[in-house]
Amino acid sequence: FLYIGPDDSETRPFCREHLGEILTRDQISELDNGQLPNVLLTAGGYNCRHKWQFVGTLTATELGAQ
Repeated sequence: FLYIGPDDSETRPFCREHLGEILTRDQISELDNGQLPNVLLTAGGYNCRHKWQFVGTLTATELGAQ
């Protein structure tokens, strides 16, 4: 999953840390946004403008990630 969404003055530290990051479902399940459980569904917490985008079998390189 690729973490996507805006990066501006309203972006929370949790979200800024993970923007553009590609993680597995297991890695995401270990994260804590400090607000809500199930980071795969709740991303950065209340009113978060970000999401985990499923990228399937594409590799990080194919997606342009570094």
